[in-house]
Amino acid sequence: MDFVNVWKSTNAGVSFSISGHWVGSTADDIHADQHIGDFGITGKTLFAGNDGGIYFSGDGGKKYVNISSGIQNSQIYRLDVSQNQPFMSAQGYQDNGSAQQNRDEFYTYYGGDGMDCAVDPSNDLYVYGSYVMGDIYRAIDKTNVRTVAANGTNGINEGGGWLTPFILQP
Repeated sequence: MDFVNVWKSTNAGVSFSISGHWVGSTADDIHADQHIGDFGITGKTLFAGNDGGIYFSGDGGKKYVNISSGIQNSQIYRLDVSQNQPFMSAQGYQDNGSAQQNRDEFYTYYGGDGMDCAVDPSNDLYVYGSYVMGDIYRAIDKTNVRTVAANGTNGINEGGGWLTPFILQP
Protein backbone atom coordinates (compact mmCIF):
# COMPACT_ATOMS: atom_id res chain seq x y z
CA MET A 1 0.00 0.00 0.00
CA ASP A 2 1.44 3.34 -1.02
CA PHE A 3 -1.03 6.12 -1.76
CA VAL A 4 -1.60 9.73 -0.80
CA ASN A 5 -4.98 9.58 0.97
CA VAL A 6 -6.96 7.01 2.98
CA TRP A 7 -10.04 5.45 1.35
CA LYS A 8 -12.82 3.44 2.98
CA SER A 9 -15.40 0.92 1.79
CA THR A 10 -18.42 -0.25 3.77
CA ASN A 11 -19.77 -2.54 1.03
CA ALA A 12 -16.94 -5.04 0.42
CA GLY A 13 -15.15 -2.82 -2.08
CA VAL A 14 -18.04 -2.08 -4.44
CA SER A 15 -17.48 1.65 -3.81
CA PHE A 16 -15.05 3.76 -1.82
CA SER A 17 -15.18 7.13 -0.10
CA ILE A 18 -12.32 9.27 1.11
CA SER A 19 -11.68 8.88 4.82
CA GLY A 20 -8.44 10.79 5.38
CA HIS A 21 -7.12 13.50 3.06
CA TRP A 22 -3.80 15.36 2.78
CA VAL A 23 -5.33 18.79 1.97
CA GLY A 24 -8.44 20.38 0.51
CA SER A 25 -11.23 17.97 1.37
CA THR A 26 -14.08 17.62 3.82
CA ALA A 27 -12.44 14.42 5.13
CA ASP A 28 -10.17 14.67 8.17
CA ASP A 29 -6.59 15.67 7.45
CA ILE A 30 -3.83 13.10 7.61
CA HIS A 31 -0.26 13.39 6.32
CA ALA A 32 0.33 12.29 2.72
CA ASP A 33 1.86 9.13 1.33
CA GLN A 34 0.42 6.21 3.25
CA HIS A 35 2.86 3.29 3.46
CA ILE A 36 1.09 0.91 5.80
CA GLY A 37 -2.29 0.46 7.39
CA ASP A 38 -3.17 -2.10 10.02
CA PHE A 39 -5.95 -2.71 12.50
CA GLY A 40 -5.44 -3.08 16.23
CA ILE A 41 -6.16 -6.35 18.01
CA THR A 42 -9.90 -5.57 18.35
CA GLY A 43 -10.24 -4.69 14.65
CA LYS A 44 -11.80 -1.32 15.55
CA THR A 45 -8.71 0.91 15.50
CA LEU A 46 -6.93 1.66 12.24
CA PHE A 47 -3.25 2.63 12.41
CA ALA A 48 -1.78 4.43 9.39
CA GLY A 49 1.96 4.87 8.85
CA ASN A 50 2.94 7.61 6.41
CA ASP A 51 5.63 10.17 5.63
CA GLY A 52 4.43 12.24 8.59
CA GLY A 53 4.57 9.47 11.18
CA ILE A 54 1.83 7.34 12.75
CA TYR A 55 -1.88 8.17 12.98
CA PHE A 56 -4.84 6.23 14.31
CA SER A 57 -8.61 6.31 13.96
CA GLY A 58 -10.91 4.61 16.41
CA ASP A 59 -14.18 5.88 14.92
CA GLY A 60 -14.30 4.28 11.48
CA GLY A 61 -12.06 6.83 9.84
CA LYS A 62 -13.96 10.01 10.73
CA LYS A 63 -11.07 11.47 12.75
CA TYR A 64 -7.34 10.72 12.65
CA VAL A 65 -5.03 11.42 15.58
CA ASN A 66 -1.29 11.98 15.06
CA ILE A 67 0.62 9.96 17.68
CA SER A 68 4.09 10.73 16.31
CA SER A 69 5.27 13.02 19.10
CA GLY A 70 8.86 12.16 19.95
CA ILE A 71 9.36 10.01 16.84
CA GLN A 72 12.12 11.14 14.48
CA ASN A 73 10.63 10.28 11.09
CA SER A 74 12.01 11.34 7.73
CA GLN A 75 12.63 9.94 4.29
CA ILE A 76 15.69 11.63 2.80
CA TYR A 77 15.72 12.37 -0.94
CA ARG A 78 19.16 13.97 -0.96
CA LEU A 79 21.99 14.74 1.48
CA ASP A 80 25.04 17.00 1.20
CA VAL A 81 27.84 17.60 3.68
CA SER A 82 29.96 20.66 4.34
CA GLN A 83 33.46 20.72 2.92
CA ASN A 84 34.62 22.87 5.87
CA GLN A 85 32.81 21.64 9.00
CA PRO A 86 32.72 17.92 9.79
CA PHE A 87 29.31 17.97 11.53
CA MET A 88 27.32 20.17 9.13
CA SER A 89 24.97 18.89 6.43
CA ALA A 90 21.86 19.71 4.42
CA GLN A 91 18.99 17.30 3.74
CA GLY A 92 16.02 17.25 1.39
CA TYR A 93 13.09 15.26 2.84
CA GLN A 94 10.09 13.64 1.16
CA ASP A 95 7.07 15.76 2.24
CA ASN A 96 8.97 17.24 5.18
CA GLY A 97 10.94 20.10 3.64
CA SER A 98 14.62 20.91 3.65
CA ALA A 99 16.78 21.04 6.74
CA GLN A 100 20.26 21.92 7.82
CA GLN A 101 22.16 20.17 10.59
CA ASN A 102 25.06 21.65 12.54
CA ARG A 103 26.22 19.23 15.24
CA ASP A 104 23.10 18.45 17.34
CA GLU A 105 20.95 21.31 16.00
CA PHE A 106 18.50 20.90 13.10
CA TYR A 107 16.83 23.80 11.30
CA THR A 108 14.05 23.40 8.76
CA TYR A 109 14.48 26.19 6.26
CA TYR A 110 11.84 25.27 3.66
CA GLY A 111 8.63 23.21 3.76
CA GLY A 112 6.90 20.80 1.39
CA ASP A 113 8.95 18.32 -0.60
CA GLY A 114 12.65 18.90 -0.06
CA MET A 115 14.62 17.68 -3.04
CA ASP A 116 18.27 18.18 -4.00
CA CYS A 117 20.41 20.25 -1.62
CA ALA A 118 23.93 21.58 -1.21
CA VAL A 119 26.14 23.34 1.32
CA ASP A 120 28.17 26.08 -0.38
CA PRO A 121 31.72 24.66 -0.63
CA SER A 122 33.34 28.02 0.19
CA ASN A 123 30.93 29.48 2.76
CA ASP A 124 28.84 27.30 5.13
CA LEU A 125 26.42 30.16 5.82
CA TYR A 126 24.88 29.46 2.39
CA VAL A 127 22.77 26.31 2.12
CA TYR A 128 20.78 25.52 -1.01
CA GLY A 129 17.69 23.39 -1.40
CA SER A 130 15.10 22.70 -4.03
CA TYR A 131 11.41 22.07 -4.38
CA VAL A 132 9.61 20.00 -7.03
CA MET A 133 9.82 21.01 -10.70
CA GLY A 134 13.14 22.82 -10.41
CA ASP A 135 12.62 25.60 -7.86
CA ILE A 136 15.97 26.25 -6.15
CA TYR A 137 16.30 28.42 -3.06
CA ARG A 138 19.12 29.60 -0.81
CA ALA A 139 19.10 29.95 2.97
CA ILE A 140 21.61 32.34 4.49
CA ASP A 141 22.58 31.50 8.06
CA LYS A 142 19.57 29.12 8.43
CA THR A 143 16.84 31.73 8.09
CA ASN A 144 17.00 34.23 5.23
CA VAL A 145 15.47 32.11 2.44
CA ARG A 146 14.91 33.31 -1.11
CA THR A 147 14.27 31.63 -4.46
CA VAL A 148 17.28 31.83 -6.78
CA ALA A 149 16.00 29.67 -9.67
CA ALA A 150 12.50 28.76 -10.86
CA ASN A 151 10.30 29.01 -13.93
CA GLY A 152 9.94 32.78 -14.35
CA THR A 153 12.79 33.68 -11.98
CA ASN A 154 16.25 34.99 -12.90
CA GLY A 155 15.81 34.43 -16.64
CA ILE A 156 14.66 30.80 -16.39
CA ASN A 157 11.66 30.12 -18.63
CA GLU A 158 10.95 26.44 -18.04
CA GLY A 159 10.31 24.08 -15.17
CA GLY A 160 12.43 21.12 -14.17
CA GLY A 161 11.60 17.52 -13.37
CA TRP A 162 10.02 16.32 -10.14
CA LEU A 163 13.51 16.03 -8.66
CA THR A 164 15.77 18.46 -10.50
CA PRO A 165 19.44 17.96 -9.60
CA PHE A 166 21.81 20.91 -9.45
CA ILE A 167 25.53 21.41 -8.82
CA LEU A 168 27.35 24.26 -7.09
CA GLN A 169 30.74 25.09 -8.51
CA PRO A 170 33.44 25.74 -5.90
